[in-house]
Amino acid sequence: MPTPECERRLAASSRRRRGEGKLWRKETRGRSIPGRGAAADGRMSRAGRDVSNPSLTAVDQQLLQKAAELHRPLARASAVARGNALGYAAFGALSLLVALVGLDPLGLAISALVTGVGVVQLRAAPRLRQGDPTAPRVLARNELVLMAGILVYCLLQLTVLRTSGAELQARVGGTGDLGLDLAELTDWMTTTIYSAFLGTTLLYQGGLALYFLRRRPMLERYLAETPAWARSVVESLRV
Repeated sequence: MPTPECERRLAASSRRRRGEGKLWRKETRGRSIPGRGAAADGRMSRAGRDVSNPSLTAVDQQLLQKAAELHRPLARASAVARGNALGYAAFGALSLLVALVGLDPLGLAISALVTGVGVVQLRAAPRLRQGDPTAPRVLARNELVLMAGILVYCLLQLTVLRTSGAELQARVGGTGDLGLDLAELTDWMTTTIYSAFLGTTLLYQGGLALYFLRRRPMLERYLAETPAWARSVVESLRV
């Protein structure tokens, strides 16, 4: 059994430790505690929602939360632009090689256009994520330039540069024994293929141009309603 004197000493020591703990919490209130801030940043980078950093006030946390929410559609649009840009650049470069081998001037022109659009888009996509107000217009213009180039190419293939089925029929010779009209088949395939290209381009490139232009009001709201420090934090994270 502890003596009364020992009990008094233990009680005094316990009170002293509790007092020191309260003083420490009071002195460190509002400071960033090593480990906790990093953990909070890690959680926010994964979900874009948890901003409960003890070094931030409630108002700061709300601003950071709002910045993350407004930035999310811009980050998605930036990812879409980057994915398209990589596809354009790869397809354009491959088409350029094929056109060089075949010495096709029109093929070289359209391939160079597709490659150039891909390169420009690769440079513009990160600007949208970083809050550049000119990025949506640049991305939309890129898509419209590509759409115009493809439309001109398809129209030329359907009119001025259209492959003549009769010429192909003359080279191959008679196919009447097979019950096949090669001239008619060639004309039908040319019309079908380039008409499909026309429709797809109008829908895809036109739709993307509209998509990027609609990010502009979102970007303006993001810049107007969030402070620079919150934007800097959110843009440095994958939220």
